[in-house]
Amino acid sequence: MLSEILFEQLGNPEFVEPVGGGSIGQNYRIIKSGISYFLKTGVSSSMLRAEGEGLQELSKAIAVPKVIEVTSGYLLLEWIEPSSGSNENAYDFGKKLASLHKTTNDYYGFEFDNFLGYTPQRNTPNKSWLEFFWNDRLMYQVELVYKKHKLNSDLKNAIFTFDNRYEEFIGPSIEQPSLIHGDLWSGNYLFNSEGKAYLIDPAAYYGHRELELSMTKLFGGFSSSFYEGYNAQWPLKEGSEERIDFYQVYHLLNHLNLFGMSYYNQALNLIRKYS
Repeated sequence: MLSEILFEQLGNPEFVEPVGGGSIGQNYRIIKSGISYFLKTGVSSSMLRAEGEGLQELSKAIAVPKVIEVTSGYLLLEWIEPSSGSNENAYDFGKKLASLHKTTNDYYGFEFDNFLGYTPQRNTPNKSWLEFFWNDRLMYQVELVYKKHKLNSDLKNAIFTFDNRYEEFIGPSIEQPSLIHGDLWSGNYLFNSEGKAYLIDPAAYYGHRELELSMTKLFGGFSSSFYEGYNAQWPLKEGSEERIDFYQVYHLLNHLNLFGMSYYNQALNLIRKYS
């Protein structure tokens, strides 16, 4: 339950209940003056700020909960009452995500660093996707693996073997930097009672849309209607299936760093597949 100090800071809400919402922080539904809100606390002020700024950025092109207040101790959002979505809703969600990805920038990265789960995410602006993904995404996670787990050289050797064909493999897909959610698994979107999709818990930045879609396919939770809607709005380039498969390495490495060695062999085998 909320601490007495935080309870008072929120204006003594008349109702508080814990709710699910992933493994980051403590989440609550609170009611103040008859209105429901979503409250996140129990994480650093920098993480709260990053989530709030990410939601504000995404709101330019897709539905997200409205940010009510961000402080050093909590993030207060509009409450979205979750509901199950239909195939038609999923199709529309796919179209909306493609429209989000059409929101572009003149560099990859973001105005400031943020987080992918608890992992710091470096967003140094870069004009080159090849450089940005290699340095600030893939190799950053590899170095974290070495620091945390003191692994042997198998993973690094596989990645440097892949380096020999990296530019040839990724190069044909290069596009203008797309605004992406950054951590789009099935727990980070919901449908409201009207079937409208909302994105939550972002790790937002300007990147490549194929990297976004790789996360949607890693653990499931997205229907064929969703992908049909996406491709109806903005078809993917030739060869996207293999690249999307490869991009899952980044998210597997992050899960390895967050949750442990059960993800190691999956990441290693996927790198070797494309080396």
